[in-house]
Amino acid sequence: MRPYHCESPACKQDFTTFTRTYYLDSPDAPCPSCKLSGHMVLCETIHLIVPDRKGPMWAPETQKNYQFVCKEAQKNFVLYPPGHPRYPTFYSTVPKVVTCEQCLLEYGAKFINAERFILS
Repeated sequence: MRPYHCESPACKQDFTTFTRTYYLDSPDAPCPSCKLSGHMVLCETIHLIVPDRKGPMWAPETQKNYQFVCKEAQKNFVLYPPGHPRYPTFYSTVPKVVTCEQCLLEYGAKFINAERFILS
């Protein structure tokens, strides 16, 4: 499953559903919110990073090292140079904006009816 958001006129009018990310098998699937097909757009993959004393990424702003939560991003960060399609370009410390399904599952999120729920 991949992360998608809906750009249908119905979802664009409702700002509470427009920003939702749904995990679907295909962009041809109907939107779980408005039920319209043909309006799902693939989201960029945003990985989750967490503070880790031995992590490979240094953030001068926070004076901390960080590590990717999912193993795939950890491996690709080391193996590929920036600009390579497999290099994890987008990442965040905020679980709510993360779109990488594996990062979210490792973090403890649950998926119900194609939507994610972060457990705190």
